[in-house]
Amino acid sequence: MKLVHYKNDTSVLFISGMFAGSWIWDRTYKHITNNHKIMIQEPLCALNNSVDKLTAEIVSYLENLTSPVTIVGNSLGSLIGLNVARNLPSKVEQVLISGSAGFGKVNLDIRLSRSESENIARHLMGLICHDQKMVSEKDILQTAESFNQNLRNIVGLIRDSNTINGEELMSNVHCPVSAIWGGQDVITPFDEIKPVFEKLDIPFKLIDGCGHSPMYERPEEFAEWVNQCLVDY
Repeated sequence: MKLVHYKNDTSVLFISGMFAGSWIWDRTYKHITNNHKIMIQEPLCALNNSVDKLTAEIVSYLENLTSPVTIVGNSLGSLIGLNVARNLPSKVEQVLISGSAGFGKVNLDIRLSRSESENIARHLMGLICHDQKMVSEKDILQTAESFNQNLRNIVGLIRDSNTINGEELMSNVHCPVSAIWGGQDVITPFDEIKPVFEKLDIPFKLIDGCGHSPMYERPEEFAEWVNQCLVDY
């Protein structure tokens, strides 16, 4: 696991999703102030094929830190962040989730194939972004590369994440949890998860005109929410 550090005061660990590496935070992290930013460079599918094994790798890293972190996650990274907080509460101050897996079966409507990796990547980025003008060719090609190199892990992670009950997991996390969601998220629709947030009293922010990854489509709004959560904590 390769980590990119941007040094400052308070530690924030960013965990991207299954297919995106640290590049998905590039439009956001510079707007987040007064913190030591730590980003997992690789997409999660490049690291392992199991939620528990990914969790254990991050837990092992955090155990060596002298102070706790705030975790900011997207998609599968949100689910991993919640699992890390449950397993190592002493090293996680709060978890901020977005488009989290674990709240209903995710169907990406794709047929996994290395030979179709670029077409799959274009389809995925079309699902992730409500505003297609936001999608860069470079990011499509990086997503395609994830498919080419990590197909077996992707199959395992999709299967694994679909077996996890996000509500049960979140109810066993004892640090503060809050959420920011795209109003037009078609991968993890807000209407399906909103009752869980209300039941567990999870504060949330909804960004209209935005899809699955608001840190990519609406970086300044996303960063404003993170900054506010850091201040409130």
